[in-house]
Amino acid sequence: MNKQIQRQSKNSRKLVKRFHLLPAGIIVAVIILVVVVSTNRYTNKTVSVVFYNIPDTIQYELELRIKKLKSSGITFSTWPAEEKLTKQISKKYGLFFVWKGALADQFAEEAISPDTKLYHALPPSIARAGLYDGQQKMIPLLMDNYEIAFYRTYRNAAGLQIPETLNSFEDYLRTVKKHAEIPLVCAGSNDRTLLGFVSALTESVCGSEGYAALVGNVRETPSVDNVADATLSGSVSFRMVLDKIRSWQQEKLLMPQWYKLKEKDIDMYMKNHLTAAVFMPLSTHRTKQFVLIKYYDAARFPIDKTIANHAIVAPVIEGIMFRNKAGEQDILEQLLSADNQTQLSTKTMLAPVASRAAASDRQSDDVRYWAASCSDGPVAGLYDDAFTDDATAAEFAAQIRDYVKK
Repeated sequence: MNKQIQRQSKNSRKLVKRFHLLPAGIIVAVIILVVVVSTNRYTNKTVSVVFYNIPDTIQYELELRIKKLKSSGITFSTWPAEEKLTKQISKKYGLFFVWKGALADQFAEEAISPDTKLYHALPPSIARAGLYDGQQKMIPLLMDNYEIAFYRTYRNAAGLQIPETLNSFEDYLRTVKKHAEIPLVCAGSNDRTLLGFVSALTESVCGSEGYAALVGNVRETPSVDNVADATLSGSVSFRMVLDKIRSWQQEKLLMPQWYKLKEKDIDMYMKNHLTAAVFMPLSTHRTKQFVLIKYYDAARFPIDKTIANHAIVAPVIEGIMFRNKAGEQDILEQLLSADNQTQLSTKTMLAPVASRAAASDRQSDDVRYWAASCSDGPVAGLYDDAFTDDATAAEFAAQIRDYVKK
């Protein structure tokens, strides 16, 4: 036994001597290789998350939920809103949170398709928000919505029900005009709100297919003059949609200079009981003083029910996965759980997307119901669906203002 131990000891000493006799360059290379392998193993176990143009309060809640799911091995970054997104996003980060639309579509080809089981948590129509070129590429997480908020006092005084169709909506505005100085208002000085209003009316008149045609036209040539006369649905063109807005202005169903109004103007109209209906996003609805907003009932933008397929203009926050080596898909799956969706809806006051989650209130629950009931689910609106930069969107909005004020 002692002789065997002695032989093993001699062999060990020989191996050590041989290692010392190796050229220094080889030793350094071996050390570097070990470090690189160790670093890669660590990187693969770290989830790198990046947010783009997500409001601070919503980003905070998403980070908080993710940290509870993965307490270590995770980093968070915010891509500056003023900087153009590059393909570096897909190479550097594992998870990307962004609003649904043209920007998200730019990275869809680099995205990994999530397991189809994740979409089972969603109503089928809402799951469509994750589609790109017919494939599921993104995970919807939260929804905003462009609504019409109806002033209950004037509605009751006129003995009216909340209108569901576009024709009944126009009749509603004409009837309630006896009570309200300005039947309908919208903060059109805000580019997003203006394009949201135009998007909602286009979808109402032309359906989801007509709206999609407009998005495609604007992406190709972002000029009102160039897209105005292209047919969207049947014989309806974008010019006809804009002319309807002009007719509402001329009839004073819509504030004639709505395209100049700011949110503070809307607050003044509400405070002084001058309007019967307000077009605004759910996220803006949340900022209104309770003493004002409590008298308003939010409703889906009225539609032409003779058209079979409709969507709802409801901007969606999505998660995009570029790799799945450190549990990225697990994080997305858990963010869709009923508990996390309930918490996210409660804290952000946006609508949940998961079928079984409790919404923060009736408004959020209604948005989910409306989106689920539409055959083509939520669409983002022209601002996000058609444009990848604010400057081009702002120019298109300015062209619409020039057209409707003529």
